[in-house]
Amino acid sequence: MLRKYHLKGSFLLIFALGACFAGVAFSQSNLDKEIEELGLNVQKPDVAIKNGSAELSTKQKSTSRTTSVSNEIRVLLKPKRSTLLAVEATGQIRSFPNDIGDRFKKGAPLVKLGCGDIYSEIAIAKSRVASSRLEFDSNKSLLAQGGVSKFDVDISGAGVEEAQANLKKFQLQSSGCVLTAPYSGKVVATFASRYEYVNKGTPVIEIIDDSVLDMQLYVPSNWATKLSTKTKFAVFIDEVQKAYAANVIRVNPRVDASSKTVEIIAQLTEQHEELRAGMSGSAKFKL
Repeated sequence: MLRKYHLKGSFLLIFALGACFAGVAFSQSNLDKEIEELGLNVQKPDVAIKNGSAELSTKQKSTSRTTSVSNEIRVLLKPKRSTLLAVEATGQIRSFPNDIGDRFKKGAPLVKLGCGDIYSEIAIAKSRVASSRLEFDSNKSLLAQGGVSKFDVDISGAGVEEAQANLKKFQLQSSGCVLTAPYSGKVVATFASRYEYVNKGTPVIEIIDDSVLDMQLYVPSNWATKLSTKTKFAVFIDEVQKAYAANVIRVNPRVDASSKTVEIIAQLTEQHEELRAGMSGSAKFKL
């Protein structure tokens, strides 16, 4: 009787284990089917069981050591020029004529300072120039009458030159009271507020020239000999979900030793209003 129940229990245990393995196989089959339907090509490793542990087969080990280089490279859109401007005088900020995002022309005022002290110094310097010139002219007249020596005339003439140089110094300083645009572009950031007092050399505004957008890429160093200014490629920009044609314009002659990459600068074959500096995407090369 005991043997009968023992055989029956063994049969039930074997049946349960078989059902479990069948369920796992069915689940794996469904998973593989889903992956195939998604179009994902997953390569399964050849695994051998040895001494209770899984090991890659010799073929799989060889494959795992081989690194395939993708022809897709990440791309960053950059402005043609980007500049952080500092004030050239000390004073209180009176205004920022352009807000962030505003477009301006070359020579347009970007920051205006209230340079009251400098303008006062200019007025004083102008009066000194006038008085020193009067003294010089008077001494020249007196020299003809024998009232002063030639030495006195020379001293007064030097005083005129000194006063004029002092005036020119303050006029030059006053030119820094208005920070003008070195090129046409857009305002992207300000680092001070209106009515804030800033010292000479303080960065206050950042501008860019986005009339032409460059693309910065870092490609494997072994591509350097395959790329030239004639190389064309396609780039897909993530933010707008569109593809564009582009071409290489510069190849950095130096290889970065740590990353084994080379910097590439490229441009779109046409400019597009929807693209902005800072956007990124992927470039596809045919090498």
